[in-house]
Formats: sequence, C-alpha cells, structure tokens
Amino acid sequence: MVVLRAKEFVYQNLPLRGIARFLLVNPSNDPLSPLHCSLHDLPITHPTYDFLIPPVQTRKKTRPIVLNGNEAKLQFEIEHYLRYMRHETKEQMFFLRPLCINPHQPDEAKSYDLQQNDLVTRANHVRGFMGKPPKRWDLEQVAKTLREMHALAVNTAARPQDKDAFRKQYASILRLFSLPEPSKEVKSVFERCLELLCNSIWRNRWTTLQTIGMVKGIDLYIGRTSIPIDAFYKLAHFIHDARTLQAWDVLSQLSTSNNLAAASRIARNRMGTLRQLKQWKTKLSPNQPLPPDLEQKLRDHFAREENTSAWKTKVMERQPHRLRAKIKQAMKQRD
Repeated sequence: MVVLRAKEFVYQNLPLRGIARFLLVNPSNDPLSPLHCSLHDLPITHPTYDFLIPPVQTRKKTRPIVLNGNEAKLQFEIEHYLRYMRHETKEQMFFLRPLCINPHQPDEAKSYDLQQNDLVTRANHVRGFMGKPPKRWDLEQVAKTLREMHALAVNTAARPQDKDAFRKQYASILRLFSLPEPSKEVKSVFERCLELLCNSIWRNRWTTLQTIGMVKGIDLYIGRTSIPIDAFYKLAHFIHDARTLQAWDVLSQLSTSNNLAAASRIARNRMGTLRQLKQWKTKLSPNQPLPPDLEQKLRDHFAREENTSAWKTKVMERQPHRLRAKIKQAMKQRD
C-alpha cells in the first residue's frame, strides 16, 4: 500500500483492455538514495518490462520514495525489493501489482486478473525476491553450493528409494549434514532454502507460476544472487529426502538414550509429524526395525509438550489467520 506524504496522488483510469500501468525506476549509483520512480500507462505488448512477483510482506514498517514527483511511503519489503532491482546507469520498467494497480478501484483488479497471463508471458523476465541474505552468508559460497545441489538433483532421474543409493548420489552434500552439527554458515543456507520452500505464501506462488507455464527468464533472488526457479523445485525434493533420511538415522542413534527432548526436537524439525514416521520408514529403510518403545516414548513426549501454553501460543502464531478459529476451538474441546 502506498501512503503519500504531500498532496494526494490520483491514479489515472486505464482507458481499455490491453493497456497496463507500469513502474519506471530511475537509475542511481548510490544504494542509500531514495527511490525515484513514476507510473506510465502503456500497452502490455511493451517489450522491455520485467514482471516482479510481490515479496512476502512481514513488517508494518515503511520507507520513503518519490513517486511521480510526490513524496510517498512504501511498504518496507517492496521498497527493499525495488532498491535491489534498481540499476546504476539505466532506467528500468517493471510491473509490480501493489504499485501498478489502483487499490481503490476494484475494476482494475478484475482487469489485471484477466490480463495476468499476458503480462507474465510477454515480460522480458519474471523475477521474485526472497529477501536480503544474512550478513554472515558468503554469497559466492551459497551460490556455489546451490548450483552443485541443483546439478546433482537434475542428474537424478527419480527420487532414490534406497538410502544407500541416496547416500552415494548425494555423498558430497550429505557431508554438510554430518553429525554432530554442520557449520553455522552451511546450516543457515539450508534453513533459508527450507524456509522459502515451505512457506505457505511462496508455495501458493509456485502453484501460480506452474499454472501460467514456465515462461522465459523466471529467476528468484536472494539479495542480488539469482537462482533459476527449477533449481528450487529440485532443491525442494533433495532437501526433503536428505532431512528425512538424516532424521531417521538420528532417531535410531538416540533410541537407546534417554535424551527424548533432543529426539523430539529433531523429529519435529526434520521429519514433520509422527504420522509420517512409518511411511518414511517403509520407504527409506524397510529392513531396519523401529525400536519398539521409541515411537510411544516420542508420542508421549509430544503429548506433554503440546499441553503447555507455550506450545499453544507457538502454534497459533504459525497458523494462517483463517485456521486460528478452528485451532482455538479444537484446543478448547481437548482441554
């Protein structure tokens, strides 16, 4: 949402279908200077624009920009996104829905929905922004690691069903997961990828991108590091299988110990739910029996954990807003 400081900015009505409003961002070689941009009504056949996937908005904070000569405040993640996309020496044309669609005109939103496929397929590039990487990241190493993972995943015709074959195929990467703990830098890379891949908002965007087709130039950015979208699809499969396999090994090692808290933490973090335990066990280690008391011990530990107020609060914060009422009602019935 755009909040203007000076005189109110008025969107001009779009004259007809086939015309869209585009955002022109002026160049700057000063990364700290405010964004200077303007809106222009142009045919969607305009050949030099990039379609920007709106970033996930998590903060209420705003940043100043200059829009059509007026001072304005723009939502933090969107301003951050445009700042990363801004070129040092040349103007750039973008289509970004939060700015290019009049929020007070419902007909424009309907028109956009009808023209979305055309806007995406005619764009020079489709770009998505996944946020600024943590300062501790070595971006060159991150990009190298992701490229290696992608290359291995692409060369795998199907998901390995046998854990020995899986280990052989991904030996160099599985070393990053080696016990007792991977390095903090490497762990942050995988955690960030998982966060992005598992986030429900981004998952919906994968679905959207699949429905519109794999058009040319779909790239996702972490900072200014570009990763092709198909790499993330492959990474999703790899990370899921790698974490599942490691979780099973870790649980087996902990099964004879009394460290149930550690076992439950690993199971929650790396396997999801216990209901999937038997399914994954059959898939990844059919000849390895589950210790008879391990599943029940973990189930009892989870039950005690889930009865605490801290766990209830944590679940409520993580769930989408539309599910909170159902969760709250279920908790009341259980209590």
